[in-house]
Amino acid sequence: MHDKILTNSIFSEILIVKSIYNTLTMWEKLKITKLIDTPWLKVKDVSFKKPNGHIIEPYFILEFPDWVNIVAITKKKEVVLTKQYRPGINKTILELPSGWINKNEEPAKTAKRELLEETGYFAENIIFTGKVSPNPS
Repeated sequence: MHDKILTNSIFSEILIVKSIYNTLTMWEKLKITKLIDTPWLKVKDVSFKKPNGHIIEPYFILEFPDWVNIVAITKKKEVVLTKQYRPGINKTILELPSGWINKNEEPAKTAKRELLEETGYFAENIIFTGKVSPNPS
C-alpha cells in the first residue's frame, strides 16, 4: 500500500508540473538593443513585459553560432579528449573535440572535420545523439 501511495503522489506532482507548463505565457518584447554583433557572438539587451505587468530590464541575451561536440570512442573503448587553452578562464583544460558548424555544412561533416583537426582521429561513423541549447535563459 505504501508503494501505491508513493506512486500516486509522484504521478500527481508530474500532472501538476505539466499543467503549470501548459499555462506559461510568453513575455512581450518591448525593446531590443544590439550591444555586440560579430560572427562568433551576438549580445542583445532586451526589455520584457511579463504577463503580470512587471517590466524586466536589462535582460541580456547571448547568441552563438551552432556547433558540434564530439564524443569519440576508440576501438579500445577510450573517449578522445583534446587539451585546449581557454583565455576566458586562463587555463588549459581537457574537453571534448568541438567546433562551429560552417554555413551550409552538415553537422556530421563538421564533426568529422573538427575531430580530425583537433585530435588526428578520423571518424568512420557518426551517430547523432541530440540537440541542446547551452543557455536558453
